[in-house]
Amino acid sequence: MVFQGLRLSLLPLLFSSFVGSDSISFDVNSYGNDDPTPFQTYLSNQDVKPPELLVTKNSSGLSDGFVFIGVDGKPTSGQNNPVIYEMSNKRLGSLIWTGNYTEPFDFKTQMYKGKPHLTMWVGELLNGYGHGSYYILNQSYSEVAHFSPVGYPDLGDLHEFTITKDDTALVTTYVAKPWDLTEFGGPADGWIFEGLFQEIHIETNQLIFQWNSTSHVGLNETYNELSGTGSEGSPFDWFHINSVEKDANGDYLVSGRHDARWVDDVKQDQITIFDNGPTDTVGYSRGLLLAVDQTAKTVRLMREFTNGVKTFAQFEGSLQAIDPGNENTNYFLGFGAQPFFSELNSDGEILLDVQFGKTNAVNSYRAYRLPWVGMPLTNPDIYYNLDAKKVAISWNGATEVEQWVRFSHVYKKKRPSLRF
Repeated sequence: MVFQGLRLSLLPLLFSSFVGSDSISFDVNSYGNDDPTPFQTYLSNQDVKPPELLVTKNSSGLSDGFVFIGVDGKPTSGQNNPVIYEMSNKRLGSLIWTGNYTEPFDFKTQMYKGKPHLTMWVGELLNGYGHGSYYILNQSYSEVAHFSPVGYPDLGDLHEFTITKDDTALVTTYVAKPWDLTEFGGPADGWIFEGLFQEIHIETNQLIFQWNSTSHVGLNETYNELSGTGSEGSPFDWFHINSVEKDANGDYLVSGRHDARWVDDVKQDQITIFDNGPTDTVGYSRGLLLAVDQTAKTVRLMREFTNGVKTFAQFEGSLQAIDPGNENTNYFLGFGAQPFFSELNSDGEILLDVQFGKTNAVNSYRAYRLPWVGMPLTNPDIYYNLDAKKVAISWNGATEVEQWVRFSHVYKKKRPSLRF
């Protein structure tokens, strides 16, 4: 198989053909038997060890764009990093890019200053939230911004980092706050987590807007229980702010738990959400497409999306409408706490089913199918073995390389020389 981004090509010196060497599995019975987090290796770049993928379904009708995951957990490779894969039929499972950012969350592309950029949260994962900061990388994989919430240095939460059309950032924070918890059977001098989000001007670090959960939602509306929390060391996470989106009218869609998004922020008649479950009747996690009638104040289930094995993921996860303006768009489903992602058509039919580790071994907070053009400033990596007549070439992050051209010539009494 031929790589597009990180390309590894092995070829005989005297032949012009290229043989790709992606490591990908189609056998669910043998995958992960020797290692619960199998990974790929490359002769040309031995520092790169992304997850090896298990593909259990691959159909026609897939969307354009690459797949983005942020590997979390403890893979045996030691590399819990952001990863971009090519998942088209021609180059299924080919690595495009991976970088040295440990335990990234919400890794994806976003528009910033009119150009596509890579964005992610990096920091310390705590008990259901995080303390860290936010990174923006340009198309050459250079950092152009690194920031925290205003007034909360390095306390940015992992759940949300969205860039608006005004080049501002929507980010979340968990702040411990004293609170009387007697109505929940807790102490009068108890503690809660304040779910807070900010809109920040990225370049100037100016605070544009701030919202906090206790000023707008009553604690008595929570579905959560104290369950031994409520102290300063373990505040009651009653709201669990999870996602924030700003619509075309300048209003904010805020979700406590789950990942709620307008499909079209102008029409505002459909919302996607990832439902971890389980319920009394549904024992698996699923993406939901909901019809919203704001006049009648009703919500109706339009479609359910899940994968072939009906995975249950206790936490995290995402559902993305890949082409929101198209009523027949495909949907991309990430299972958060479990290492699975899928692409489905608008009828809920599974087109692509993929696993990137054994169950409970590693995970990715969210997963996306997105367009990307990468132009790294680095040089390609080259490995050659003249005795074996083999050459391996790769270029971490380069998306615009279609093929490598190799020239060789042989001198009498001299070894062959190579030129690319």
